[in-house]
Parts: sequence; C-alpha cells; structure tokens
Amino acid sequence: MLAIPIFLCLLVGPHAKWVKRFLPSTANRIVFVVIVAALIVVWIVQGTGSVTHGDRGGYITLTFAVLCGAALYRFIYDWWLRTPPETP
Repeated sequence: MLAIPIFLCLLVGPHAKWVKRFLPSTANRIVFVVIVAALIVVWIVQGTGSVTHGDRGGYITLTFAVLCGAALYRFIYDWWLRTPPETP
C-alpha cells in the first residue's frame, strides 16, 4: 500500500505543488530518494525470488520496480540534473 503514494509522487514530478509541500528542503528530498531507491532494490529482490520459485506474481513486482525506477530517474533528473534555462 505504501508503493501507490510513492509511485504517484514520482509520476506527478518534483514541481507539483503538493510534492513541494511534502518535500520542502533538499534534506527531505535526499531522504525520499534514498528510501525509494531502497524500496526498488527490495522489490527487485522479492520479484526475482518469486520468479525463481515459479510464482508468476513476481513479474508484476519486477515490472512495478522497473516503472518506479524509471520514474525515480525522471524525478532526480528534473530536480537536480537539469540545468535551469538561461534568462536573457
């Protein structure tokens, strides 16, 4: 259940008004990114474990982990890596 709000936060992006209110400072952003990255690693481990034991539900977990990973990358790129536009 925790994954759904995290995924929504990642999909909306860092510039949404409620995300800025939820993560106002750089320290909060760093903690959020570390927690989400750890969750993605846990989902990958659980998914691969399920797939190795023959459970098809592991594919859903792996797919969700990949989607969250891509959304996290976009989130990090928008927040820290994108250069601000130059003003004339």
